[in-house]
Amino acid sequence: SVCGQTVIVRHVDGSEERSAFPSLVAPHQPFLEMAGIRYHTLSGVQVDIALGGEVFETEDQRNWSDASFKTYCHRLGDGQPYTIEKGQRVRQEVRICCAGEPQALTYPRIVEAPMPVLSVWLDTADAAALRALREAGIARVATDTPELLLSLADLAVDLRLSVESAARLQPIASPASGSTLWLVSDRWSPEVGEIARQMRGRWQPLGWELGYGSSANFAELNRSCPPAGIFRWLAIAASPQVHTFDVWSILQNADSFADIGATMRAFGGEARLGVAPLRFESRFTGDDPRADSPLAAAYLILALTSIAGGGFERVITGKASQVLRSESPVGAVLRDILRIRAHTVRREERGGLTLVQFVGSQGNASYLVNPSPEEREGAAPFAYRKEE
Repeated sequence: SVCGQTVIVRHVDGSEERSAFPSLVAPHQPFLEMAGIRYHTLSGVQVDIALGGEVFETEDQRNWSDASFKTYCHRLGDGQPYTIEKGQRVRQEVRICCAGEPQALTYPRIVEAPMPVLSVWLDTADAAALRALREAGIARVATDTPELLLSLADLAVDLRLSVESAARLQPIASPASGSTLWLVSDRWSPEVGEIARQMRGRWQPLGWELGYGSSANFAELNRSCPPAGIFRWLAIAASPQVHTFDVWSILQNADSFADIGATMRAFGGEARLGVAPLRFESRFTGDDPRADSPLAAAYLILALTSIAGGGFERVITGKASQVLRSESPVGAVLRDILRIRAHTVRREERGGLTLVQFVGSQGNASYLVNPSPEEREGAAPFAYRKEE
């Protein structure tokens, strides 16, 4: 909410710098050598933060699909790891002073955007599962296993290949119109550019659209993106659990994608945008029992509204096994969206709750998301209620 707001940064040498919280996602630290920071919130309250004991700096956490800025020490440029000697005393201090009465905020009554096309991750691929997926209205699946393509005739496919796999794999015909071959890399280089050139000559004539995406976060793409005009699609991988894992932050982090989309359009030229894939699980903690819970479903609902608002046209999200399991909260949301053939998503803020409506050619699906720790209007804490 502070994006674009003026900020005064106090430096360790005693100087002050007038700057602003970046609107587009800053690829590197926007504020360095910090001893303090002062700004106004959207509600008009002045916040003054004094930092002591070490030198601090600020990172734009939207690079990792967090909806926040993080101010921290030790400085990244000082190297990792670093040594604290036995008996050494370390003292850090943060003092926060707020002044002024907050004013009531007003939000647009309804925010509306085109719904991106969904592709589910193919984690189960036997004949019965594929038949059931088609019956559930799934026309698009994603995989990183080329051997599955022979069984996916008439399904559009998002095929994700690492640079190494793409370099050695023999071209395979596209199983259906609109299928996309994603080259996955975390750093653009002349070597990656040569593989992309070969893909254009060998895979594109076989019916594939070509895309380029990061393997883990937006940061890799924001710091090292391909030249404009090479790929039809650009995509990021994303998870709400990179720096923190609590339920409050997970739902808050769903709001980062509109800014990420605006940043990608600023450097991506005419490329169309995707999120490929959007995962609830953290890469660092492994299996998460919440990955198919009302919390995960609530995050998915909110994230899809932000993704749509960011101008993304494709999303790989959810798993085929969730869609096929009747008791899955995430699967239930995906089945609803697919069943109604959603083409538009609408979002309305309502007294601390968020009402999300997916509008489709075969009906509507509405959800009330509760991002607070108390039950409200029949919606459980950090969960959602389907509106009938």
